[in-house]
Amino acid sequence: MQLNSDGVQLFQQNRPHFFGERLLVNGVEAPYLNVPRGLIRLRLLNASLSRSYDVKFDDDRDFLLIAQDQSYLPQSKTVKKIALAPSERVELLVDLSEGGNAILITGNKTNLFNKIGKMFSSDSELVDNVILELRTEGLASAFYNPTNWQFNTDAPSLLPDKNMKTREFYFDVANATINQQRFEPNRIDVSTMVGQTERWVLTSSKPIGFKIQGTRFVVERINDQLVEQSDIAWKDSIWVDGKVEILVQFNHTSSNNFPFVFGSSDLMLADQGCLGTIIVQ
Repeated sequence: MQLNSDGVQLFQQNRPHFFGERLLVNGVEAPYLNVPRGLIRLRLLNASLSRSYDVKFDDDRDFLLIAQDQSYLPQSKTVKKIALAPSERVELLVDLSEGGNAILITGNKTNLFNKIGKMFSSDSELVDNVILELRTEGLASAFYNPTNWQFNTDAPSLLPDKNMKTREFYFDVANATINQQRFEPNRIDVSTMVGQTERWVLTSSKPIGFKIQGTRFVVERINDQLVEQSDIAWKDSIWVDGKVEILVQFNHTSSNNFPFVFGSSDLMLADQGCLGTIIVQ
């Protein structure tokens, strides 16, 4: 978000991207939450128009990634940071059984002098990069035992299917086009059948967030590298930086009057026409 000296929100239309310098989480800047000592579960949604986030704790502590977008991972994954594209969702577990505060941030740790300098900067850097501060209270649970969490998901089962239709989509960020075309509500870009699975190859002139409605997919390859089965979950959004191959499963029908939409999750680019339509019969 961008605010003027009177606290009025500023917004510039007809631009390819919008990067405000104020980070609001559930409507609050640099929020904090008092939590009991133990295992804390967080659900994060990137609701920014254009900005992607590199999420981590300011002390570089480990945490567990357990879910993405539409499903759990097969098992929890220990990480130090995650990337979050516009519209992307994740679920995390962080161990606070030892007490103390844990500060979830985006980007690098900053101090007071950094924050003061950013207030006078014009390069769209965040004035305060704190997502959430967790402040522990009370005694540690006597029943908590660290474990590698396992979850039931059928997402990895989609990978062995090799015989499927392949479509390629190139995103030209500068011109807000997909395969050299802008959104046209009377044009159908993808027509398929319910129950089908397709391989979509996504490439982009610059890094871009991708989203799709009414369907779900798993990520097969990122820049020609196979994704480990332990990292696979059902998704509907992803960050495209180079080349991404996804397997899209169509389980719901749509119509000419109410098509599904796919394309840029950067809403500024989407407004300029970086979208396409899907009919599932």
